[in-house]
Amino acid sequence: NIGNNVFIGYGAIIMPHTWIGDNIIIGAGSIVKGKL
Repeated sequence: NIGNNVFIGYGAIIMPHTWIGDNIIIGAGSIVKGKL
């Protein structure tokens, strides 16, 4: 689930079952897992 106003940088990897809230910035090359 990805919220509103989210920026995902180039090459970022979002793992399965990840919950991303509103107004989140994910940097380039990041690996994201869990709840943000």
